[in-house]
Amino acid sequence: MASSVLPETALPSLKVKTNGMLRTALIDSGCSIAVVHAKKNRPARMLACATAKCGASYIRSKENEINEKNEINEKNEINEKNEINEKNEINEKNEINEKNEINEKNEINEKNEIIEKNKINEENEENETNEENETNEENETNEENETNKNNEINVDNEINEEKEIRKNNEIKHQDFMELE
Repeated sequence: MASSVLPETALPSLKVKTNGMLRTALIDSGCSIAVVHAKKNRPARMLACATAKCGASYIRSKENEINEKNEINEKNEINEKNEINEKNEINEKNEINEKNEINEKNEINEKNEIIEKNKINEENEENETNEENETNEENETNEENETNKNNEINVDNEINEEKEIRKNNEIKHQDFMELE
């Protein structure tokens, strides 16, 4: 039977390049009882034969089994490594984000502390200025009061002096009049 006549899905077959052309070839187990099982994109495997006479049960490729197990193990290892790497990356990113958040909070706190200190310093300076102004005003008021008192005393003294001079003048005038 020609290979082009064989249905590809009815019996296990595989593609073989022969004389530069791709051909479909039937897989023969060499046993009338053994069944060959071929999965798509996988090597063909011989399933166990029901009779002990057939050596087909050992035809099943141990290498294929080992290779498949190795492939599965490799894929599992790669997946595990990828998962671990992803977790590590996520953890690193989270740690970096946490550190950045802490640093930002610290910077904000430091800025707020500086702002508060500046406000307190400004208030203290303003209070000192106000106190100085009050003290200066009090001193000015006290000086004015003293000056006013001194002026009043001087005026009083002048008035008293004038009174005395008048009195003396009157006495002199009386004495003069008496003499006449």
